[in-house]
This record gives sequence, C-alpha cells and structure tokens, in this order.
Amino acid sequence: LSGDGDPVTAGADAGASAAPDPVPAAPSAPAAGGSGQRPAQLPSRPRSFVGRAAEVATLVAALRGGPTPEGRCRTVVVSGPGGTGKTTLALRVAHEVRDHYPDGQLFADLRTSTDAMALGTDALAGLLRALGVGGSDLPPCPHERAELFRRLCTGRRLLVLMDDADPDSVASLLPAEPGCAVIVTSRRRNPGVPADARVDLGMFSEREARELLASVVGADRLAAEPDATATVLDRCAGSPLAVRIAGGRLATRPAWPIGHFAGRLRDGDRLGELRAGGQAVRAMLDATYVSLQPVQARRYRLLAALTGATVDAETAAVVWEVDVDEARRLLDRLTDIRLLEPDGDGGFGWHDLVDDHIRAVSDPATARAARRRLLGHLLLTLRNARLRLRPADRVPGVARPPAGAPPGRTFADRCEIHAWLHPRRTQLIALARAELAGGEYPAVDHAAGLLVLLDAVARECCDSGDDEETARTVLRAATPPSDPAITAAAWTNLTLTLAAQHRLDEALAAAARAAELRRDLGDRYGELIMSENLACIHVEAGRYQEAVEVIAACVADREFLSPQVRARSLRTRARAYAGLGRCAAARADLAAADAVETPAPVSYDAHYAASVATAVHRAAGDRAEALRCCRHAVDIAVALGSTWMRALSLLDTARTLRHFGADGRAAAADAVTVAVENQHVRLAEEARAELTLAAAGR
Repeated sequence: LSGDGDPVTAGADAGASAAPDPVPAAPSAPAAGGSGQRPAQLPSRPRSFVGRAAEVATLVAALRGGPTPEGRCRTVVVSGPGGTGKTTLALRVAHEVRDHYPDGQLFADLRTSTDAMALGTDALAGLLRALGVGGSDLPPCPHERAELFRRLCTGRRLLVLMDDADPDSVASLLPAEPGCAVIVTSRRRNPGVPADARVDLGMFSEREARELLASVVGADRLAAEPDATATVLDRCAGSPLAVRIAGGRLATRPAWPIGHFAGRLRDGDRLGELRAGGQAVRAMLDATYVSLQPVQARRYRLLAALTGATVDAETAAVVWEVDVDEARRLLDRLTDIRLLEPDGDGGFGWHDLVDDHIRAVSDPATARAARRRLLGHLLLTLRNARLRLRPADRVPGVARPPAGAPPGRTFADRCEIHAWLHPRRTQLIALARAELAGGEYPAVDHAAGLLVLLDAVARECCDSGDDEETARTVLRAATPPSDPAITAAAWTNLTLTLAAQHRLDEALAAAARAAELRRDLGDRYGELIMSENLACIHVEAGRYQEAVEVIAACVADREFLSPQVRARSLRTRARAYAGLGRCAAARADLAAADAVETPAPVSYDAHYAASVATAVHRAAGDRAEALRCCRHAVDIAVALGSTWMRALSLLDTARTLRHFGADGRAAAADAVTVAVENQHVRLAEEARAELTLAAAGR
C-alpha cells in the first residue's frame, strides 16, 4: 500500500479477473449535448505509477489537443502482450484528461480474450444503461445497440475507455462525434482502428521493475537482500504484472526473507508462485490460450518440444507436421494475440513466462516425440549440408539416420548453408544437449551425431575455430554414443579446434585418441584423415620434417581419400617444404594439388590454399605473389563471413610485410580489431605481439 492506503499500481494490467471495481456513477444530470445521464464509470486513479512517462505524454497530448478529427471521435490505442500494464496506463491517461470531457466517462471491460461476444451483449448493454437506456428500451440486437450508443454520443463530450477490445469489432462502436474520445486497449495492435496516437507496451527494464518492486515492498527491505532481490526480478522477467504480484506477496508476508521467496520462484512452480489477491500470471495467459481453436491450441502446446523460446516457420512445420505456409499462418496468429513476438529476422520468440505456460499445458510424451522428429530432420539437414560442401567425402556421425524422420532440407551452395546455419546454431546445440542428457538410445546417437556434423559443417562454412564445447559435449556425455565412430569423429573435431587455438600439445593428444579409435574400427579412411591433421599440427609447431613424414601416406593414397582430401594433403606438405626451405618442392606440390582438385572459389579449402601459397611464396622470396595471396585469403574470409579466418589472414599479411621489410602495422592493427571484437582470444594475443614487432621495425 502507498502512504494514503491506496494500492500501489504500475504499468501492469491484472487480466480479466482483476479489473478494478468501477466508481459508482455520479447522480444524473443534464448532459452538455442534451438530456440524459452524466456517467462517471472510471475505476479509481492509479495513485502510484511507475514508468511509461513517454507513453503517458503521447496519449495525453493526443486526447487534449491537436486538430479535431473529422467524422469521428478522438481515439488512442494502447496495445501490448498480457501483463504489460495496458489497463493501468489507460486509467492513468483517462484521469489526466477527464476534465476535457465534462459529459461523463464510460468504462467497458470487453474481455475479448475470454468472451468474443462480450461486445455485443453485456459490455454494450452496460454502456447504454450508463447513458440512461434500460429495460424494454434496450435493443436486443447487438448492431442496434451499437447504433443507439453512437447516436447517444452525438452532441456530447464523453470519454470512453474500452478495455481488452477486439480490433475486428471495436471500430463499429466508435462514435462519430468529434467531441468524444475513446481509449482502446487490446493485446492486438489494432492497425485497422483509426487513431490519433498509438503506443505498444513491452516489458519493463530492470530499473523500472526494481522501482515498482521497491514501491510495494520498500527500498530498505530490498537493499538488505540484494542478491535475492535480483533473483526475484530475474524470475519476473520484466513483466509488470509478475513484479506487482511478487511485490504483493512479499508485502503481505513481512516475516518472509526475500531469499525464501526467491528460492521458490527459482526452484519451484514459477507460475504457481506468481498469484496473489485475485491476480495470477497463469490466469492471464490462460485467458488468451483458451481463445485458440483446438488445433491451434495443440500446436501451441507442441512448442514445448523446443529447447528455447524461439522458432521459425521451417522448424515449426517439422514439429507440427504441416507445410511451411500453414506453420507461418499459425505463427502469425499466435503473434497477433501476443503469445509470440516477431524477432526481426523472420523468426518468432516468446517471453519466459509464456515459455513456462507452454510447458505447463503440454504433454511431455507428445513434446518429446515432436522433439525427436525435429532432431532427425536437423541431423539429415546437416548431412545434406556436409555433402554439398564435400560431395566426395564420407559424412561423419550419421551411420544410421533415424527411422521415419522428415527428410532434411537441401542446399544449393555454401551461402545457403551459412544463411540457414548461422541463426540456428545455438538452438541446434541446445536441442542435442537436451537429448544427450535424456540418456535414451537411439536419441543419444542422433544428438551426438548432430553435434559432430554441426562442428564439421560450421568449420567448412564460417566457423571461428574457437568453440571446443560442441565436441566436448559429446565426449563428456554421461551416456556415450553407442557407435564408436561418432566418438572418434568428436575426437577429430576436438583435434582441429585445439590446433586452431594453437594448443598443440593438447591437439596431439586428441589426435592420438582419434587415430586409436579409427584403428580399432578398421577405419583406414579415418586414420589417413588423422595423419593429415597430425601433419598440420607438426607444421604449426615448426616440426616440418615430422610433418613431411606423417603426410606421406596421405599423398600416396589412391584408394580411400577423395581428390579434395588428397589435394589438401599436397598443400599441407607444401607448407612443410616451405618451412624446410625446399621451395622448389613446395611449388611442385602446389601445382600438383591444383591438378588434383581446384577448390570452390569461396570455400574453406580455397582459403587454406591461399594461405599455403602465401607461405610458399614468402619462403621463396616472391614478395608480390605472397602479398597477392594474402589479399586473396582476406577476400575469401570476408566472403565466407568468418571473422576468425579474416583475423588470421590479416595477421599473416602483417607477418609477410614484416618479412619483406615493409610496414605491417596497419594489417596487424586490423587483425587485433577483428579478433578482439569477435572474442578470438588467442588470435588477438598473436596480433598484438605482431603489432609490437611491426611498430619496432623488427
């Protein structure tokens, strides 16, 4: 309670069950435009109000001034998801401007989320009764009631608050009288309603949420338990309604430590805890949920199959077993009623509390079946991506695709793969981790295979080479893959990541483990791949002769390796020969590699070829050709969208310039900038060291 005993309110509407009781109507008096009653139905003014200052100013200005609209009343629209404070804001604004509408104020709780017919029955009848029409004078037909209401508004200056309105029908209620004003609140954005001002409410910032909680609980009490307070605010997730309920529970339980309530919110049923005094977050969400048709409600529940709070139409189509167009239509419907929100990139997301609600109303077994259907689809999609990038190579981690899985999508080129993979990578990892944690076969194998393939595809497509957790997630799984080939592939991926981070001793140990597993499996192809990887590690460590010896089997192979891998092996040996000063042999291997296979112009292999060519020409003293290859490597990295490759190529450019006695400071500085901005820690350290050398002229 505030100091004068009135409830502390904020930008949080309480849902249909918590609308304030209307103030009794004032005694009837002649209206300004003719006979009739002068209603005063507005619920009491919010005495303490947090946030929304800009929104209040916008709406008040539209209702108090500006040009008089022609042929219609002044209208403002307040939209936003449930629990964001639409009703409270509307009441605050209504009380600010009520003196401009001396013929009375009307309040209609339309409750469209629970009763789509309310506009044509009780709500409209209530407005008419407030204007003196009742009994046998009340028309039975909703359209006749609407027409009578509009006629009674003629010549009057009335303020009407239509709360929780249906945008498809509220326009028929708007008076044509310019002296009247209507405030409309709705979860939907109401673009079809002519309005003088619109505001769409979102969640509170952390500062606003803390201010609201302090206004209810007391700032001193919050200050005494800062960590627990932070947990309460975090679990309320910016929802003004949730914060208000949380504050109410704490205010009415002064003996509770805030930490006690924070623990209940963190470890228990969050929706169950966020209810007090007739207000409940779950009831507010239920009110929207029950407005869905049965098929829509079933698909809403199936969103529990996802491990995060985001989805795109393609993913939804797999989960719901519909085509993409139908999935997009339902996503648009859920967005229209504000259960979902567009994320700006073609996808959709939902609030933490909505996520809790989805999982509360879902059936775990049905959601699990849908999740595994999605897992199979994504696994096959990544297989297709890998085959597009390396059509002649064996695909790791997909020995037995899941039976009955929807077919994976196909890709025309690397750019399509990048566009698909980049925004979904976090979702893919979370999905696979959830199935690994479940510990059930064959889902464990499919999840581990997905992570192995994700690593391989991302490295070819655009990866930074910095993320080792994907491989380690497979290797640390409490329930390991039943197929040792998947484990071997994870060790291979870890080898490459550690080598990219220049953690060469760890990379050698991982390579040895991968090679051992390949031998145990009788996998000669896998053994040769590990030989090529080992040779690369030896080159990075400056052990050029060891690299030449290890790579010999790969260069000689004609049975197991694809031309793509044999060409890469020749380039790796060329790097080693350059390090040994055997420039003629290095150039011969470069020519031989080009004869075996020319990489796609924008590809991982093309970047590797340009980097090796730089090293060979630098060792041979060919400055112009070495710098040309440096520029080419940078261009490929940019085209690939790989900041790691770009930083690496800029660093190589700086080293090449310094090798030839030129100023490499600009290239080194650019390498530092790219590496730091993208959190490539090891590359940033190397680039800073190179910048120091370049500045010293060494």
